[in-house]
Amino acid sequence: MNLRECEKLFTDALRPTSSDGTFLQACDMLVEHGSLPVQQRLLIYRHNISGGYINALASTYVVCEQILGKSCFASFARDYAWNRTHQSGNLNELGKDFPDYLESEISKRKALTDFVYLADMARLEWLVERSMRAGDEEHENIIDASLLANYDPERVYPVVSCSLQLLATEYPVFELWQAHRDSTDTSSVLALDEHAYLCICRDEYDDVIIQNLSDELFYFLLGASQGDSLYSLASRAPSETMQLLQKAMQYGWLTGFKV
Repeated sequence: MNLRECEKLFTDALRPTSSDGTFLQACDMLVEHGSLPVQQRLLIYRHNISGGYINALASTYVVCEQILGKSCFASFARDYAWNRTHQSGNLNELGKDFPDYLESEISKRKALTDFVYLADMARLEWLVERSMRAGDEEHENIIDASLLANYDPERVYPVVSCSLQLLATEYPVFELWQAHRDSTDTSSVLALDEHAYLCICRDEYDDVIIQNLSDELFYFLLGASQGDSLYSLASRAPSETMQLLQKAMQYGWLTGFKV
């Protein structure tokens, strides 16, 4: 058995769903040492890895864990972490696909039909994490807004804040997120029925702020984040462009312009 085959065997053996045969085959390759049998040592190692995965996901998806309960969340987190498609040693990236996983699992389970909003709650929490961990703002080759008249708008591109994240949702996840963080009643929030457009961004004090946006401002920022030129953005809402631009600059969602 070559090194690659050995690595695959041990990886498969560490999975909670591994067969007894795979687990025992991996144990046979370990050297007896100390008072603990090799089977117990491998089980402890599996438990520690699972615990690390669960803790990493729980630190990001705080409200999701509160809603599901620790035991249910741990079960989902363990299953997701061991079976995710894209393996990475970076625990900061571990939860990237967790919202999609939750959406899939909830759609399969009748007992969770009341939690259809949970995938979007997870998306909100992931975007908060991304915003918090975003790098510093870009300052090189930035054009001041007062000089825009000197440039062709088709060649001018807004520079979006590094920490800006956007989420469109059918559920009141921001209000639910606030209620759970503040330990207040959520029954009235769940009764809300309106589409929400959310902006997640760090402020000047590096605190992550979530705000509700109008649909016009949301799609203006979305276009800017996708690389649309100022001309392209203005052509969609010509009568409101200046107002949208001023507000985006005021709140730091746009940090300048590039040619």
